[in-house]
Amino acid sequence: MARVEDVMAAVRARTGPEPLAKLRTLLYYAQAWHLATHRRPLFGAAIEARREGPVVPEAGDRQGDPAALTEQEQEVVRGVVARYGSFSPAELSAMAREEQPWRATGAGEPLSHEVMARYFGRQVSEHDTAIEEARAGARLEGVEVTAGCVDSMREVAEGRLSTEDAIERRVRALLSR
Repeated sequence: MARVEDVMAAVRARTGPEPLAKLRTLLYYAQAWHLATHRRPLFGAAIEARREGPVVPEAGDRQGDPAALTEQEQEVVRGVVARYGSFSPAELSAMAREEQPWRATGAGEPLSHEVMARYFGRQVSEHDTAIEEARAGARLEGVEVTAGCVDSMREVAEGRLSTEDAIERRVRALLSR
């Protein structure tokens, strides 16, 4: 399990200087997505339900080392920053406060890992369902979807790859045949 300051350092390495409120919300999303995809916490620090949204009180100015994260942990951070990094602190806070993990928790109480895993896990399942529906639709049209295309669709659905980059990758693959 990573230390929260190392995860914070990895987020900062990808976002550059950002307000602490934004970084703390990105930590919440990193923890939530790690729980959903790997079924274990990314870091041990508690995330509390506060008026402004989910907050990791331990996350502050302590220095961390992004290189201390495993490749799997780095991948989660990359995905979270790709998906949420362009939002302002206020937008992130508003989004997080609409989500079940925050709404189901009393003020000042820690968010449940089980609730986060279940809530965000449903979103992962929805991606898989969408990918399978796209594959089925393509088969109806007589087109077989390759494993590489499925991987690209998953990366786009998870926010790790832009649609434009996925199309560019596919065109390059077709031209190199």
